[in-house]
Amino acid sequence: MRLSCAPHRWAVTVKQAIAIQSELAARVRETVLPIAPRLAAGLDAAFSANGDWCIADAVVWNVERAEVVEQRTALRWLTFP
Repeated sequence: MRLSCAPHRWAVTVKQAIAIQSELAARVRETVLPIAPRLAAGLDAAFSANGDWCIADAVVWNVERAEVVEQRTALRWLTFP
């Protein structure tokens, strides 16, 4: 699984972060596909109670075979805001 780098390090204010999220959300496209996808992906993130840590997970699922193709987990210390 290849993950692209973040577009920046999020060294921005909360107001700027909200604006960035709005701009990124506007890029989302919903399209009817001509055929059913063979692979699907799921992502989730959770945060520690004190807000210092984030754990994220990504799973790629083979729809035809009903099996996990790849799974990755990341744990990161948060520095924002």
